[in-house]
Amino acid sequence: MKWILLPGFDGTGILFAPLLRALPPGIEPVVVAYPADRTCSADELAGIVLAHLPQSEPCVLIAESFSGPIALKAASRHVMPPAAVVLCASFAQCPPPRILIATLRFCGTALTRLRPPRWLVRRYLLGEAAEEVVVLFYRALGGVSPRVLAHRFSVLLDFDAGFVPPTLKCPLLYLQAGGDCLVKPRNFEIVQRRYPETHLERIESPHLILQVQPQASVRAISEFLARLQPGAPMPAKNLFSPAGDSWFSGAT
Repeated sequence: MKWILLPGFDGTGILFAPLLRALPPGIEPVVVAYPADRTCSADELAGIVLAHLPQSEPCVLIAESFSGPIALKAASRHVMPPAAVVLCASFAQCPPPRILIATLRFCGTALTRLRPPRWLVRRYLLGEAAEEVVVLFYRALGGVSPRVLAHRFSVLLDFDAGFVPPTLKCPLLYLQAGGDCLVKPRNFEIVQRRYPETHLERIESPHLILQVQPQASVRAISEFLARLQPGAPMPAKNLFSPAGDSWFSGAT
């Protein structure tokens, strides 16, 4: 089955490298990248995702952080709904507080031209992840125009209640990073209010869960998909998972 991977705020897909290494045989990953040199509206980004969805075979749509609302929009518009949608440390609407997002948008290109210090990256995104993952993070940011990054703050504000569909015609899994300092638990609560059948898996990790905990993330997604097979028992909603393997420094 194809796993369609939608990137976070950088939009490059570069940061999926740890996850790709953790995939078992039988999974065909498709990494979607957003334009790095031109700005796109929220609807345009959803159109890019739609173009990557297969027309005649099932797929799983896996969205990291920024791409959550885009995945929900694309899933609702595609002629063949995905077998499942997975939101990873993500949201259905612009994450609160909106005033903070508006402030970041106002700062614009001046802010995105700055290289974020390592202490900040580790504090809010990567924790004690291996140095290789930090290098990937800076490589991803360096590959995108500061103007494009700045515009994505505006796109965040476009993710309102009217952007995402009121219902979803496929199962939804929410991977929550237990140590997330950016996307707080209330974002899951918003998702659950809109889609009550959402299944929650909590993995101990900072925000970039697919990079820090790739093995545990793949395991949680695979187990969820296995339970969707005919005759398999469905998991209880909001079941918490163990931390599992990680890409923390010193992990094997």
